[in-house]
Amino acid sequence: MNGNITKEGIKADLLWMKRVGLGGFQNFDASLSTPQIVPKRLVYMTPEWKDAFFYTTKLADSLGLEMAIAGSPGWSGWFRSGAQLWLDLGSVKNLAEVIVNGQSLGIIWKTPFRVNVTGALKEGANTIEVKVTNLWVNRLTGDQQPGNLKKISYTTEAFYQADSPLLPSGLLGPVKIISASSN
Repeated sequence: MNGNITKEGIKADLLWMKRVGLGGFQNFDASLSTPQIVPKRLVYMTPEWKDAFFYTTKLADSLGLEMAIAGSPGWSGWFRSGAQLWLDLGSVKNLAEVIVNGQSLGIIWKTPFRVNVTGALKEGANTIEVKVTNLWVNRLTGDQQPGNLKKISYTTEAFYQADSPLLPSGLLGPVKIISASSN
């Protein structure tokens, strides 16, 4: 992810997929906060990236693997006059701050977990960051686990035990961008 690919890695992955009986894969480019694990990252849509993409396409075809490309037709129409874009986080436990291209769009704390991103999204590459804050029940339960030598939380009373049920926590999704016309 995030350009952490080489032709050798592509070949190894596709040969493995064929060997274990997978019928195909989905190709997409995502800018994630992944550590660099290759000597030189491939930047999206550069000649090197395109070369690796074409190599993948040819190799997948020669191995009989189906290749899908993640994309969405008509994205440019989303930025037309009068269009509103919303980031829908689906289910969140329990609060989320949404930051788009460095601009905080606020904290959402109840359903629907949705924020208007119209003025913050731009055509081309965007950075979307979601900071989730959840209840500390799971942390308190985790601190009670046998063999845990480093407790992170402290309470005057042990309200939760090692066998206390864990609660759903974090960004549960599904996450999607919704386009709506304001006209």
